[in-house]
Amino acid sequence: MKRSTIAFWITVGVLLVAILIVFLRMILKQNSQEQEIAQVEVPVVVMEVKNQAIEDILELTGYIDPIETVNVVTKIPGKFLNKVVDKGAYVLKDQVIANVIRDEPGVQFEPYPVKSPINGVVAKFMFDPGAQVAPQYPLAVVVNIDTVLIKTSVVEKDYARVKYGQLAKIYT
Repeated sequence: MKRSTIAFWITVGVLLVAILIVFLRMILKQNSQEQEIAQVEVPVVVMEVKNQAIEDILELTGYIDPIETVNVVTKIPGKFLNKVVDKGAYVLKDQVIANVIRDEPGVQFEPYPVKSPINGVVAKFMFDPGAQVAPQYPLAVVVNIDTVLIKTSVVEKDYARVKYGQLAKIYT
Protein backbone atom coordinates (compact mmCIF):
# COMPACT_ATOMS: atom_id res chain seq x y z
CA MET A 1 0.00 0.00 0.00
CA LYS A 2 0.94 3.47 -0.49
CA ARG A 3 2.15 5.58 2.27
CA SER A 4 -0.65 8.15 1.86
CA THR A 5 -3.30 5.45 2.10
CA ILE A 6 -1.82 4.15 5.34
CA ALA A 7 -1.68 7.68 6.77
CA PHE A 8 -5.31 8.22 5.75
CA TRP A 9 -6.50 5.07 7.53
CA ILE A 10 -4.47 5.86 10.64
CA THR A 11 -6.01 9.37 10.72
CA VAL A 12 -9.50 7.94 10.29
CA GLY A 13 -8.86 5.42 13.08
CA VAL A 14 -7.52 8.10 15.45
CA LEU A 15 -10.56 10.32 14.72
CA LEU A 16 -12.97 7.43 15.35
CA VAL A 17 -11.25 6.61 18.67
CA ALA A 18 -11.38 10.32 19.68
CA ILE A 19 -15.09 10.55 18.80
CA LEU A 20 -15.78 7.34 20.74
CA ILE A 21 -13.93 8.69 23.82
CA VAL A 22 -15.87 12.00 23.70
CA PHE A 23 -19.17 10.14 23.29
CA LEU A 24 -18.45 7.82 26.24
CA ARG A 25 -17.45 10.77 28.48
CA MET A 26 -20.73 12.57 27.63
CA ILE A 27 -22.79 9.49 28.51
CA LEU A 28 -20.93 8.97 31.80
CA LYS A 29 -21.28 12.65 32.74
CA GLN A 30 -25.03 12.59 31.96
CA ASN A 31 -25.54 9.46 34.10
CA SER A 32 -23.73 11.06 37.07
CA GLN A 33 -25.94 14.20 36.78
CA GLU A 34 -29.09 12.05 36.74
CA GLN A 35 -27.89 10.25 39.87
CA GLU A 36 -27.29 13.61 41.61
CA ILE A 37 -30.79 14.79 40.67
CA ALA A 38 -32.32 11.54 41.91
CA GLN A 39 -30.57 11.91 45.29
CA VAL A 40 -31.97 15.40 46.08
CA GLU A 41 -34.15 15.25 49.20
CA VAL A 42 -37.59 16.84 49.13
CA PRO A 43 -38.76 18.33 52.47
CA VAL A 44 -42.19 17.14 53.61
CA VAL A 45 -44.48 17.98 56.53
CA VAL A 46 -45.81 15.03 58.51
CA MET A 47 -48.92 15.32 60.69
CA GLU A 48 -51.13 13.00 62.68
CA VAL A 49 -54.52 12.26 61.15
CA LYS A 50 -57.35 14.13 62.92
CA ASN A 51 -61.09 13.73 62.62
CA GLN A 52 -62.43 17.24 61.92
CA ALA A 53 -64.84 19.06 59.65
CA ILE A 54 -63.59 20.43 56.37
CA GLU A 55 -64.94 23.79 55.27
CA ASP A 56 -64.72 24.61 51.60
CA ILE A 57 -65.68 28.11 50.53
CA LEU A 58 -67.07 28.54 47.05
CA GLU A 59 -68.02 32.05 45.94
CA LEU A 60 -70.93 32.14 43.50
CA THR A 61 -73.31 34.81 42.31
CA GLY A 62 -77.00 34.31 41.87
CA TYR A 63 -80.36 35.58 42.96
CA ILE A 64 -82.93 34.86 45.64
CA ASP A 65 -86.53 34.03 44.76
CA PRO A 66 -89.32 33.71 47.30
CA ILE A 67 -91.26 30.45 47.13
CA GLU A 68 -94.57 32.29 47.52
CA THR A 69 -95.27 35.44 45.46
CA VAL A 70 -98.77 36.94 45.22
CA ASN A 71 -100.11 39.69 42.97
CA VAL A 72 -102.55 41.76 45.03
CA VAL A 73 -105.57 42.99 43.05
CA THR A 74 -108.49 45.22 43.87
CA LYS A 75 -112.00 43.84 43.53
CA ILE A 76 -113.40 47.09 42.13
CA PRO A 77 -112.23 49.43 39.38
CA GLY A 78 -111.41 52.97 40.43
CA LYS A 79 -108.64 55.33 41.43
CA PHE A 80 -105.68 54.31 43.58
CA LEU A 81 -106.22 56.57 46.60
CA ASN A 82 -103.24 55.90 48.87
CA LYS A 83 -100.70 53.40 50.20
CA VAL A 84 -101.29 52.37 53.81
CA VAL A 85 -97.87 50.65 54.08
CA ASP A 86 -94.59 51.34 52.31
CA LYS A 87 -92.62 49.12 49.98
CA GLY A 88 -90.54 46.69 52.06
CA ALA A 89 -92.99 46.64 54.99
CA TYR A 90 -93.92 43.31 56.58
CA VAL A 91 -97.69 42.72 56.42
CA LEU A 92 -99.99 40.09 57.87
CA LYS A 93 -102.73 38.23 56.04
CA ASP A 94 -105.84 40.44 55.61
CA GLN A 95 -103.92 43.58 56.60
CA VAL A 96 -104.88 46.67 54.57
CA ILE A 97 -102.03 47.76 52.28
CA ALA A 98 -103.80 50.36 50.11
CA ASN A 99 -107.12 52.09 49.45
CA VAL A 100 -109.03 52.41 46.18
CA ILE A 101 -112.00 54.68 45.61
CA ARG A 102 -114.63 54.29 42.91
CA ASP A 103 -114.36 57.16 40.53
CA GLU A 104 -117.87 57.97 39.30
CA PRO A 105 -118.98 61.57 38.85
CA GLY A 106 -121.83 62.67 41.11
CA VAL A 107 -121.59 59.66 43.44
CA GLN A 108 -119.62 59.59 46.70
CA PHE A 109 -118.14 56.20 47.71
CA GLU A 110 -116.22 55.09 50.77
CA PRO A 111 -112.60 54.04 50.10
CA TYR A 112 -112.31 50.31 49.41
CA PRO A 113 -109.49 48.65 51.43
CA VAL A 114 -107.14 46.38 49.48
CA LYS A 115 -105.86 43.60 51.76
CA SER A 116 -102.83 41.34 51.62
CA PRO A 117 -103.80 37.71 50.90
CA ILE A 118 -100.70 36.31 52.69
CA ASN A 119 -98.16 37.13 55.39
CA GLY A 120 -95.09 38.63 53.78
CA VAL A 121 -93.23 41.69 52.58
CA VAL A 122 -94.60 44.26 50.13
CA ALA A 123 -92.14 43.88 47.26
CA LYS A 124 -93.54 46.66 45.06
CA PHE A 125 -96.52 48.75 44.16
CA MET A 126 -97.41 48.73 40.47
CA PHE A 127 -99.13 52.12 40.47
CA ASP A 128 -98.70 55.52 42.08
CA PRO A 129 -101.58 57.10 44.00
CA GLY A 130 -104.04 58.74 41.61
CA ALA A 131 -103.71 56.10 38.88
CA GLN A 132 -106.70 54.21 37.51
CA VAL A 133 -106.78 50.59 38.66
CA ALA A 134 -108.93 47.60 37.77
CA PRO A 135 -109.33 43.99 38.96
CA GLN A 136 -107.39 42.58 36.00
CA TYR A 137 -104.23 44.57 36.87
CA PRO A 138 -102.15 43.82 39.98
CA LEU A 139 -101.94 46.72 42.41
CA ALA A 140 -99.00 45.37 44.42
CA VAL A 141 -96.81 42.30 44.90
CA VAL A 142 -96.45 40.63 48.31
CA VAL A 143 -93.79 37.94 48.83
CA ASN A 144 -93.34 35.48 51.65
CA ILE A 145 -89.62 35.47 52.43
CA ASP A 146 -89.77 32.89 55.22
CA THR A 147 -88.66 30.24 52.70
CA VAL A 148 -86.66 31.26 49.65
CA LEU A 149 -85.06 29.57 46.67
CA ILE A 150 -81.49 30.55 45.84
CA LYS A 151 -80.52 30.12 42.20
CA THR A 152 -76.93 30.22 41.02
CA SER A 153 -74.74 28.83 38.26
CA VAL A 154 -71.81 26.55 39.05
CA VAL A 155 -68.91 26.39 36.61
CA GLU A 156 -67.80 22.97 35.46
CA LYS A 157 -64.56 22.92 37.46
CA ASP A 158 -66.56 23.28 40.72
CA TYR A 159 -69.12 20.50 40.04
CA ALA A 160 -67.27 18.03 42.27
CA ARG A 161 -67.39 20.49 45.20
CA VAL A 162 -71.20 20.81 45.17
CA LYS A 163 -73.68 18.04 45.98
CA TYR A 164 -77.48 17.95 45.91
CA GLY A 165 -78.89 18.47 49.41
CA GLN A 166 -75.60 19.82 50.75
CA LEU A 167 -75.86 22.40 53.53
CA ALA A 168 -74.60 25.87 52.65
CA LYS A 169 -74.08 29.20 54.36
CA ILE A 170 -75.40 32.04 52.24
CA TYR A 171 -73.99 35.54 52.55
CA THR A 172 -75.50 38.57 50.84
